Amino acid sequence: MRLGTLSATGFPTTTNVTTTAYTLYTTQFTVATQISRRVAFQLFSNTATGNGAPYLSIDDVTVTEACSPASLSAFNPVCDNTAAFALSGGAPAGGTYAVNGTTTTTFDPVARDAGNYTITYTSPCGSTSSQTLTVIALPTLGTLGSICEGDSKTLSAGTPAGGSYSGLGVTSITNPSGTTYAFNAAGTLAPGDYTITYSTGCGSASQTITIIPKPSFSQSFKAVCAGTTLDLAPYASPSGGTFSGPGVSTSGIFNPGGLTGTGPFTITYTTSCGSATIDLNVTGTSDWTGAVSNDWSDARNWSNCVPSTTIGAFIPASASNNYPVITPGTTVDVRSLVVAGTWLPTSGNINLHGDLIISGSGRFVHTGGTVKLMGNSQIVGVATFNNLIVATTGTTALNGNIAVTGTLTMQSGVINTGDLNGSADFRIDLGTTGNLIETEDSYVYARVRAERPLPASGTQNFGGIGLSLALTSGTSPGTIVVNRISGTVGAIQTGEGTSQSIERYFDVVAVPATTAPFTLSGTLNYRQAELNGIPENNLRAFRSADGGIPWTPLPSVANPTANQVAFTNLTALGRLTLGDRANPLPITLVAFEAKGSNQAVRLTWSTAMEKNNRGFGVEVAAQGPVNFQELAFVPSEGGNSTTLQSYAYTDATPRAAGTYFYRLRQVDMDGTTAYSPVRAVTISQAASSAKAYPNPFSNSFLVELPAQLRQQAITLVLHDALGREVYRAAMAADTTSSGLLTISPNTRTPGVYMLSILSGNLPAQRIRLVQE
Repeated sequence: MRLGTLSATGFPTTTNVTTTAYTLYTTQFTVATQISRRVAFQLFSNTATGNGAPYLSIDDVTVTEACSPASLSAFNPVCDNTAAFALSGGAPAGGTYAVNGTTTTTFDPVARDAGNYTITYTSPCGSTSSQTLTVIALPTLGTLGSICEGDSKTLSAGTPAGGSYSGLGVTSITNPSGTTYAFNAAGTLAPGDYTITYSTGCGSASQTITIIPKPSFSQSFKAVCAGTTLDLAPYASPSGGTFSGPGVSTSGIFNPGGLTGTGPFTITYTTSCGSATIDLNVTGTSDWTGAVSNDWSDARNWSNCVPSTTIGAFIPASASNNYPVITPGTTVDVRSLVVAGTWLPTSGNINLHGDLIISGSGRFVHTGGTVKLMGNSQIVGVATFNNLIVATTGTTALNGNIAVTGTLTMQSGVINTGDLNGSADFRIDLGTTGNLIETEDSYVYARVRAERPLPASGTQNFGGIGLSLALTSGTSPGTIVVNRISGTVGAIQTGEGTSQSIERYFDVVAVPATTAPFTLSGTLNYRQAELNGIPENNLRAFRSADGGIPWTPLPSVANPTANQVAFTNLTALGRLTLGDRANPLPITLVAFEAKGSNQAVRLTWSTAMEKNNRGFGVEVAAQGPVNFQELAFVPSEGGNSTTLQSYAYTDATPRAAGTYFYRLRQVDMDGTTAYSPVRAVTISQAASSAKAYPNPFSNSFLVELPAQLRQQAITLVLHDALGREVYRAAMAADTTSSGLLTISPNTRTPGVYMLSILSGNLPAQRIRLVQE
């Protein structure tokens, strides 16, 4: 402290005073730009007065010091992550700093929260000055979440306020109230994740915003296979939505099992961003594509799914050299099988639960493994099998000849080779190697063929066809072809009066024909159901040279236990059957022929002997050899005759193309009747055939009826490839119409269909159609 002028009231300055003690009292006040202090002194003598009081005191001493007032420079705002720094800017120098009242020399923003702080500077003289120091928080950006495709979002989650946003899809809009920022304002950004950055003077912060795509399905489906389920979840995006619609669970499992019809069924997928739909059709067929390999079991090689017990297979001609291969030793199931190409599988087993349809020029030749029929009322087209097992619950009909090179095993059900088109048109051919195993209840009805050489020694059983032959003398006739005909239609051989054969006969010929003499023995087998009322012990073998005219009995021994009759002394081949010893087969009808000519049918017949014969009813059937109708009655030439009598009748009735069946009903004077064998005549008359077009068709097609059908009440029936009826319509006769019918079956599943045109007395006509 610099002392100024010292003055003391009542105390001369020249007085020399010695002080030994004092007490200093001060008060402070400001005068002008200086600080003044008033100091009171009390001086005490070393020698006290009588009462101990000082004898001298001095007060009102004024000391004046020269000192400037405190000042502090303003602080710039600092960021929350700024390094600690020394406080400065206070004057006069030498003072102290305080932050919010706490003395310190430094300021550390990192250690402090964002906000305003008061910095106070105290000078050496004790004066103070304060400034505000602002700590700015580092920028943060809150979660931006997501928006739907096509939507936009205003950006406002950044702190502290006053920063700016940037990133792909960010736009700014400046207006009098300030600047705002938006993301995807145009709504054109693709779904995905986008990075948004919020920046201030103290740095930046980023967050991801997601554009969620609108719900969609990644692919369409040609069809869903019946009997299967389809998980739609992998094909719907984005994930997390829910499914709704017929046959579908909320998680996306589509099960058509409880649905009616083939669709389309509309399925909806819903998310927070909307919904999408897809139409599903249900099909029973999957087409072979061979897209990745020739492996039958690889679903990628099929248009819809791997065939199964409920799904049929279509093998197209376009398969070319990439036809399916079934792994040796494995078994595959298929509902129905349509072969349009040349499929020659050499391995694997096939369980067929529906029809085998050979389309167009298609071929199916199975040279390895086994095919097993496991359906009900199946249809089998032209095919060659290695081994064939029939384990059906109904009757299997043929739509063409089939060959078996291995073994045909009848486990259950019946194969009828002749009823499909109303006649015994087709057969099972065992050839030179095939074998047949039948039971009483599971058998082949109508025609079976076998071809074998007759050895010089030993017995030839012709693959188990029901006939065995052995050479007993002479020269073997060589290769023998046997055709077995069985069943109630056409298999019963008739004789004089009421004599009839069992429901089975064998046509036996040598190929080539031989003139060398021989004598054969053999056996004929039968089923109990074929006895036709003949007592088993009365069974006897008969032979006819030309199919029934006349019948020669053979020495025979019946063996009812084995369902077999052994015979001997067969010196010529021909037709063999079993008849009744008590009512033998020789008959008076020695000839009966039916031939078509110029759309008419000429019937001729002859008798060698007549007794009490009133005449012959001429009968015809159009729907197979059943439900015969009488055309005319031809009286006997005399009623009784022992000479050859000849008869003729011409059926000139206009008839549609097809096969017709004729027989004679011989009537005695007492009303007793007997029937001749049935003769079949095929009339080829293109103009009398119905037509359907366009073929293939999309939604509808036209049926053009010939004049004969327009005169009839008809029924149109359409079946799909699984044999299911999908359309039926009855039409009354109308001779005034053009014969054009528009058919809209409302079928939506592409594939093969069979149209049947049925009438009361004309052969059924069938037209194969394909829907695109």
